[in-house]
Amino acid sequence: ANLPAGNTIGGSGNTAWTWGNSDKKLTLTGAGPYTLTGTASGNMRVVANTAVDLTLDSASFTSDTDETALYLPQGGTLKVTADSQVTGAIRGAFGSLAIVLNDADLDVDGEYGVIDVNSLSLTGNGTVAAVASGGVAVNCVGDLEVGIGCTLSASGTGGLIFQDSFSGAAPVISGGGNIT
Repeated sequence: ANLPAGNTIGGSGNTAWTWGNSDKKLTLTGAGPYTLTGTASGNMRVVANTAVDLTLDSASFTSDTDETALYLPQGGTLKVTADSQVTGAIRGAFGSLAIVLNDADLDVDGEYGVIDVNSLSLTGNGTVAAVASGGVAVNCVGDLEVGIGCTLSASGTGGLIFQDSFSGAAPVISGGGNIT
């Protein structure tokens, strides 16, 4: 669905959501699946007790403060079905994020920690380009998988950084894709 022009409540159960037009904040209150299209300026926040199933289809989201534009606190699956843009950051607190590229690209740019997640997995066909103007582009606390047909491009003063997982285990890099 396109983002509404005014304050709106929609969906039900697993697909319930609210849109606050004054703060440009989309709150997804269920696990999904959700499909988002269109353009919005403001913080995109996902609030759910479980991992979220979210599809970006020619979506463009901008955080006014160049902070978190898309917040996935429990992780989940982010499907990209048509080229999409996130200006700010994609962050996940404790969950793992799987990005599925369906012959589409995802551009994420911001100041620092542009993609900041626990574990990250890229599958499908396409490119995730993370560009940080003032720090690390991709911060991965845990494992990174870049599947065949995928490219992860991380540029900025810090590029790509790994940290030991919360369990203390060293991160594992796997897959047959490209990391640039």
